[in-house]
Amino acid sequence: MLYEAYYGFKKSPFALAPDAAMFVELENFANAATYYDYFLNKGEGCLALIGESGCGKTATLRFLKASRTPPNTLFIEFLHGDLTPDVLLNRIITELGYVDSQGRNVDLEAALSWALRKKMAKQRRIVIAIDNAHRLPVNTLALLGSLLSIDIDGRPCIQLMLSGLPKLKQQLDSDENQSIWQMTLGLINLSELSFKETVYYLEVRLNRAGWKENPSLEEGVYYELYQLSKGIPRLINAIADKLMLYAAVEELTHISMEDFHHFMKESRQDKDVLLGLADSKQLPPDNMRKSGEDDVIADEERAEFLNDADDTLDLDEDMEVDERSIANGD
Repeated sequence: MLYEAYYGFKKSPFALAPDAAMFVELENFANAATYYDYFLNKGEGCLALIGESGCGKTATLRFLKASRTPPNTLFIEFLHGDLTPDVLLNRIITELGYVDSQGRNVDLEAALSWALRKKMAKQRRIVIAIDNAHRLPVNTLALLGSLLSIDIDGRPCIQLMLSGLPKLKQQLDSDENQSIWQMTLGLINLSELSFKETVYYLEVRLNRAGWKENPSLEEGVYYELYQLSKGIPRLINAIADKLMLYAAVEELTHISMEDFHHFMKESRQDKDVLLGLADSKQLPPDNMRKSGEDDVIADEERAEFLNDADDTLDLDEDMEVDERSIANGD
């Protein structure tokens, strides 16, 4: 059964694939947007999105591209960091419009210089964006540092936007990558959502999908979703999607705490309810429980559910917040 059709949704409210139309602008995004605007206005340098798996780096990157990037910008996007220098350069010169009609071996540096001059003559801004940049090889990072230093008639040609796990910060701050680090305008930390933000996130996505409060959710259910997901957007989506499917199968018009209790029991046999953080092993300890007579989920049952997820989730400690600006006196 497709719960979207059962409840009359126009689209899936909790699809795992990034969707600019479903992007929820929270405080994390406000910080990212401020840095991104500054980055574009500077017309040079590097900007990095840093966050744990599932915290919305790809969604934020794509929403910034779609909503805040000027039309005169050539935005060259790479979805992963497994790029050799030659693969990176070939893709860049192709995007810049270089075509070798004679099928010869191309001098990549000469082709890049020609293509950059052509684009710069048309007053085009060039942004290279690389997702999963923590996977970039050392020699490719060195090439990116060189690209940042290229200028034509005193005007920087290329800006760089990187997105990756927290270890990307250490990579950029290493001795061999100082050419990038010294031109980094900011590190944007994307952290987990608070409980209030989680509720807002859930309801915005439901409303955009055409939700008419069917099914409605008991207040405590929001809290349980937050506690299980620890405010990680991808995990919120994964659990909420399965919960909606369960509600449709059970023909629920209201999801109570008791319903959530039964959902959790069934989910212990369906570990893909926690998909999206494939390289994780453990949910956080249950230290934020809500007390009260209406909380019908027993501690031992919750513990069993969380222990069954050990092979699926591994949520580390809150990452270090590190936002800095290298403005060269500006």
